[in-house]
Formats: sequence, C-alpha cells, structure tokens
Amino acid sequence: MATVGPMRLTITVNNEAVYLYVDGVLTSLPNYRSFLNADTIVIPADTSVIAVQGRDWGVSFSLI
Repeated sequence: MATVGPMRLTITVNNEAVYLYVDGVLTSLPNYRSFLNADTIVIPADTSVIAVQGRDWGVSFSLI
C-alpha cells in the first residue's frame, strides 16, 4: 500500500473568496480579495470535502 502525504491546494477566485472550508474547518486565505495572487494551503491527504464560497462584484463593462 502506498502512503500519501499532505497535498497542496492552490486557489484563487474572482473577486473575493468569502469562505474556504476543508472538512468543515474554516481556513483563512491571505489573498482572499486578490484574484491575481493565488493562495496555496496544505491539506491532509485524507481530506473528503472542500467548500468555497466566492463573491463576484459584477462586470466591469456595460451590457447593451
């Protein structure tokens, strides 16, 4: 049997990462308001559920 160690999750959202839960634990993201800068967190190999809530501040151009 192979042993799997911790994994890295790299995440970014447009425009704001409101919440990130890893197996029910709220995890902070330093760049939660910067879609140009991704956050990388270490998650356990046995992680079952990752939940992300993002917020879009709207479009930056006019719709005709």
